[in-house]
Amino acid sequence: MALSKQFWSALVCTCFIIISIPEEWGKSMFPISGFQYLASPFSWRRWTLASFLLLTFVGGLKGLWIVYATIARDLRLIYRIIFGLGVPLVKAKLKNLTIPQIFEQTVRQNPDKTMITFISGPSSYEKMTFKEVDDLANQTGNYFANTGYESGQVVALMLENRVDHPSTWLGLSKVGIITALLNIHITGKALIHSIEITKARAIVYSDDTEEGIESIVDTLSPDVRLFKLSQKPPMNSALKARTTLIHQAIRKCSNVRPEVKNLGNLTDPLMYVFTSGTTGLPKAATIAHSRYLMTGFALYGMCAMDRKTDILYTMLPMYHTSANGLCTGAVIVSGMGMVCRKKFSASNYWKDCAEHGVTVSQYIGEVARYLINTPPSPYEEKQRVRMMFGNGMRADIFDQIRSRFNVDIAEFYVNFLNKKGAVGFVSKIFPFILPYRVIRIDNETGEFIRDPKSGLCQECEPGEVGELVSPIVRGNPIRDFQGYLDKSATSKKVAKNVLKQGDICFRSGDLMTMDDLGFLYFVDRFGDTFRWKGENVSTLEVETILSTILGFKDITVFGVQIPQTEGRACMVAMAMDEKNKTLDFEDLYKKVDNNLPSYARPIFLRICSQLEITSTYKFRKINLTKEGYDISCVKDKIYFRDQTKKTYSLLDQETAKHINSGVLQF
Repeated sequence: MALSKQFWSALVCTCFIIISIPEEWGKSMFPISGFQYLASPFSWRRWTLASFLLLTFVGGLKGLWIVYATIARDLRLIYRIIFGLGVPLVKAKLKNLTIPQIFEQTVRQNPDKTMITFISGPSSYEKMTFKEVDDLANQTGNYFANTGYESGQVVALMLENRVDHPSTWLGLSKVGIITALLNIHITGKALIHSIEITKARAIVYSDDTEEGIESIVDTLSPDVRLFKLSQKPPMNSALKARTTLIHQAIRKCSNVRPEVKNLGNLTDPLMYVFTSGTTGLPKAATIAHSRYLMTGFALYGMCAMDRKTDILYTMLPMYHTSANGLCTGAVIVSGMGMVCRKKFSASNYWKDCAEHGVTVSQYIGEVARYLINTPPSPYEEKQRVRMMFGNGMRADIFDQIRSRFNVDIAEFYVNFLNKKGAVGFVSKIFPFILPYRVIRIDNETGEFIRDPKSGLCQECEPGEVGELVSPIVRGNPIRDFQGYLDKSATSKKVAKNVLKQGDICFRSGDLMTMDDLGFLYFVDRFGDTFRWKGENVSTLEVETILSTILGFKDITVFGVQIPQTEGRACMVAMAMDEKNKTLDFEDLYKKVDNNLPSYARPIFLRICSQLEITSTYKFRKINLTKEGYDISCVKDKIYFRDQTKKTYSLLDQETAKHINSGVLQF
């Protein structure tokens, strides 16, 4: 394994320091004769000259500075990787422990400790201890086993955040059933696709998600059974006829661990989690037991949390890995407590933390922005949060968050050092520890720029924008990539012959820069997705649905930035030919609401005479994205989503000013 120049710089510096010690000091410090052996061939002056010559060869004074500036940081990282992540994973791998088995170990250590506190209202909440969650999980597993479901089959879960969310999927996993965590905001074709691609044999839904299931009940395969985790029958007659109420039935089952002959392996699938797909439909990502375990230990170990005193807080949806993998995962592997609420509330964020003793809270970029814009509350002084973790903390509010709320910030790509604007770092001395790389790409095509001789990719220089990649090591729980159920989607995220011949790397889709010390800074998402309201928006999904609604072929979707707003707002550019000179904007507004989730609904519409295309017959989005909704430089008419009038209204200078200043928000 090749070592970096900085590593050799550190080695040379160490040798130089040792050899430069006066011989009389060396005899007292080093009892053995090794010191004299090292010092004897050359005088200290010659050693000094040789050291500096070698130092110049491997990086010069800049390399020396990098070693000096990062050695403490990197050694701290190595310690946390070994003892916070590596050792627990090795133990689990040697014993072939699956997630339900690890959870049961945690339950035995903390039976009466509160595992989850669910905030269900302004002054109401529900609590469950580890033992209570385990008992309910056993009852859930026994119910589905008794109903005829077997290991390896899939049951889809369409549940909002609730106190029994963890026990439901844990119970399914105890009998070897794979859980498909459905996005509760999707309906229609996207929902049917999610069920079909995972080959789900059943769907568990609730009162809150009944509307989504109702939208597909007439087209859903009769082989898929419907279970409602409620005591209230569905209103729709067709849905009622197919649904079994299981809230009470589960609680009548035995709370003894289900008897299962084959407990499975650490590498088996635990759940499927959905993300935006480039085909216009959601992609199902495979989360193995090992991956889930790694995610839980990553947060707990890398952020040096205390299982006895720390309590986590999340308000993100549990069908996402951000809440389920990081928070619930860390609780399962460590025995920490967790507080969650149904939906994010900026006005209640610090109230929740203060009242329930939260010490570590979760955020995404949008959450941080909302918190800063919320008026000061007395709960800010009462809360005991010492750390906020997540991703997307913008540099312009980083200092405000830290100073106002007196918290440390930990970012997703291992930034636990409160480094402003950085999302993580890569060691310059030991780059093999976290082997992220920033690779040059073609800004038009998104393809890697390769060396014409070797065919390998080119790493970016410090400050240069490129795509973040990570080498894939099969069988390694930290560096493996299980991919998606759709093989073509998996192949698009995997690149070959990147850093060396024969290697494979995961393509993150994140455009980043790296500075001289190895700190990573997020720039943007590349290609077919962008983030809005904490969700990934698939441009192709929006394009496909709008094309169907409007009957247009020439439609392109992209994300545009709104000042003082996290993420990118959905904007649509469409070419209007002679047959389509007018649009019914009220009707379009209604159809958009009926066919797209709230986070994917277009905020701006740009009506063009024609759309520019590339040499590969793709719509060129770069200029459209740069121009955005700036009507001072765009001649085309631009309309905005008018939530007051329930239509798309023509954008004028005054409205644009209100949008840019934050008076009008979406």
